[in-house]
Amino acid sequence: MKIILLFPTIAEIPASFYPEKKLCSDQVYPVCGAPTASFICTGPSSRIANAFHTLDPKAYDLAIVVGYSGALQQNLKVGDIVLCNQVLAENKTALQAETQLVDRVFHALSLQDLSIWIGSSYTSTKVVSHKADKQHLQSTGALVVEMENYWAMQAAQEIHLPCISVRIVLDPLDYHLPDLSCTLLPNGQISYPKTLLHLMAHPKDWISVFQILKMTRQIAPTWSRVCTAIAQ
Repeated sequence: MKIILLFPTIAEIPASFYPEKKLCSDQVYPVCGAPTASFICTGPSSRIANAFHTLDPKAYDLAIVVGYSGALQQNLKVGDIVLCNQVLAENKTALQAETQLVDRVFHALSLQDLSIWIGSSYTSTKVVSHKADKQHLQSTGALVVEMENYWAMQAAQEIHLPCISVRIVLDPLDYHLPDLSCTLLPNGQISYPKTLLHLMAHPKDWISVFQILKMTRQIAPTWSRVCTAIAQ
């Protein structure tokens, strides 16, 4: 099975995928050690749909959207894995992942020592940073919130490419995540000058940024195992 993994940002791509290689966005690369898998950095939010329209659907059997997410349920912890069998968005019809795809990916993940959940994700058009906003989205029944899944699934359906998403929880329900979307370039890379300017304008975000870096390092080994497992 030929698989393409789509990462919204370069920061979400495990280093083991591209040893000694500098990455460019919107370019397909082979996954190191997985001869039938490739990956691409798409850029965040609805920009991911553009990547699907540049792919040759006949070249792949499955597309997997992989990236970070925020927990919408109290019992989800940092590092938990969510296999998204349904994708929700405001004023949109829910999109369902094919059952056999869910089963196939779950089997690959179940061979790892992971905390795996199967359920819905909610695609937001903006960063959901406050606990109150996350609690408001709990009524949707979604397990996590992200910014790409709906656009990806919709675009995949248009080109008839089977698609599913696997997310890892970065920030728990109680955590306040600052909106750092202004620090990202359109290609998904972090702009360090923009980050510095943001932090100078919002000095209270320094602590949150360090906490995000700490959580990112905390989940890195798990995330690498997840991505490697589904790329095999």
